Amino acid sequence: MKCTISNTISTRKIGDDLFIFDRHLSKIHNLNKVGAYIWELLKQGSGKKEIIDNIIRRFEVDAKTAQQDFEEYLLKLQKKQLITIKNAQTDEARE
Repeated sequence: MKCTISNTISTRKIGDDLFIFDRHLSKIHNLNKVGAYIWELLKQGSGKKEIIDNIIRRFEVDAKTAQQDFEEYLLKLQKKQLITIKNAQTDEARE
């Protein structure tokens, strides 16, 4: 899995929240603490397994919950056109 962040957005962090402005759609999105953390990891190019492992450690959740929540969250970001997701057949083997 490879996530690419849209090039039509700008971000601003205020406290634990991250505000994303989509210049193309003229919309503002607010990410909470967990969402902002995931966003930063995506920006750094972290992979699925690395992000899920970080969520488990930082927010003290079990692996199943972390994986389900992460995958649902990515789909929400994709639906809002903030990221694109490319699935690769070899991802499962690598992770």
